[in-house]
Amino acid sequence: MSQFENLDLKGFNQKYYDLEQTKFDQFQNNNGFMFLQRNGQRIYGGPPDGWQGPAPSRGCEVYVTRIPRDCFENELVPIFSKVGPVYEHRLMMEHTGVNRGYGYVRFTNVEDAKEAIKRLNNFEIRPGRYLVVTKSVD
Repeated sequence: MSQFENLDLKGFNQKYYDLEQTKFDQFQNNNGFMFLQRNGQRIYGGPPDGWQGPAPSRGCEVYVTRIPRDCFENELVPIFSKVGPVYEHRLMMEHTGVNRGYGYVRFTNVEDAKEAIKRLNNFEIRPGRYLVVTKSVD
């Protein structure tokens, strides 16, 4: 008999999912931004308060990879918001509720996107875990 036969991974995954869902709900309720999950991505944001006009132009988006798979908007958005207003944050998701390790952040202007690359590429999000932030091909 295998040592793994009696493991209830479904139960473990459900407990993990419920914990992350609780964090997600608290984050959403505390900041007033909308979330939408569509086509394997969770989308945070939309126009920031006071935004008028069309969506930001090309060049305002950065690609973020090496995101820990149990890291979500409640950790990521505050970090990127320190650089400048975030227009939209898209986190690629697995059907199990964990992220795929990458996402996109769209700022309101090109200068903030460039600054995010300078300041946040190789940013230590957790001990020994460093984000990779590069220009997105938007």
